[in-house]
Amino acid sequence: MFRKVSCTAAIALAIVGIGTAVAGAEPATTFGDGAQVVGADIAPGTYIGNGEADEYGCYWARLSGSSGEIDDIIANDFTDSPKIIVTIKPSDQYFESEGCGTWTLAPASTPQSSQVPESATESEATTIKVGDYCSPKGAIGALDDGTTAYCVRVQFTDAYVWSTTQGLVATDPHFPVDPGDSCVDANAVTADSQGRELYCNPPQNGRNAGNLVWQLQP
Repeated sequence: MFRKVSCTAAIALAIVGIGTAVAGAEPATTFGDGAQVVGADIAPGTYIGNGEADEYGCYWARLSGSSGEIDDIIANDFTDSPKIIVTIKPSDQYFESEGCGTWTLAPASTPQSSQVPESATESEATTIKVGDYCSPKGAIGALDDGTTAYCVRVQFTDAYVWSTTQGLVATDPHFPVDPGDSCVDANAVTADSQGRELYCNPPQNGRNAGNLVWQLQP
């Protein structure tokens, strides 16, 4: 909690120290802790923190300004999760993180356009595949066979993916789970690395008895 409060209060000071991007240089798609200018220092897109957080955990924030005030925070989190997924949007002005290790552009993700779409109701993408990262939230598109696809959030993350249903997606399709892996939402349903349906439930026996894990049977 101490880090979360102190980091928020120091945002303005941190951003003052940001260096100006070299003219003509491409924004980075891999970066570390600190305050970054979106579109200049780093490219918008979906990023994964490698989880190299210390005992204080990881704090990140998407920001609309550099005043250091709470109103500048678009979204933020304080977590000790070993994997952190955040979608930095072209409309964000800054991205701040502390104790999150190295951020890397997610697989199958490309830097987003610096232009914000005029409408968030329909996708401009030419090819849409279920499970691909998407933006903005609530966008609607169509698969090759004409099936409607929705840009929905991956539960407990800040990532958005294409899905044929409008509800939350239980797990990130880019990081499939297997039977026995831990889960956090009882009765959630997902697919494993072999495409088999898994259910989040506590086993009755074994070393994981009483803990929520992905299982082949409900």
